[in-house]
Amino acid sequence: MMFLFILNYSQHAKRELVETLLTFATVLKLRAIRSSNYVSFELSHDFESDRKKLVNVIKNRARSFHSCSEFSLPQLSYETWEDADERRRDKHQAAVEECLDIFANALIY
Repeated sequence: MMFLFILNYSQHAKRELVETLLTFATVLKLRAIRSSNYVSFELSHDFESDRKKLVNVIKNRARSFHSCSEFSLPQLSYETWEDADERRRDKHQAAVEECLDIFANALIY
């Protein structure tokens, strides 16, 4: 893992690749994924990533609502406490979904 930290500071490093490799090294469920029996493969030969399974693994590692900035959003003057809480939770869920989508696409494509 120290190699990944050093590589991250290299002028030739691709930060997205280093972050992806670090994720696979540190997240137990991703680390447990078995490699294919094939030496190599191309997606054009009908091999596909299981995006849904990947998103579920990543989603389990998302920060909870209470530890995110959305939790601290102020209540608007016209909102009840319940309305404010619902708005905050909706914003958090939207942010999680957006991040999951971006991260899954970075891993797959």
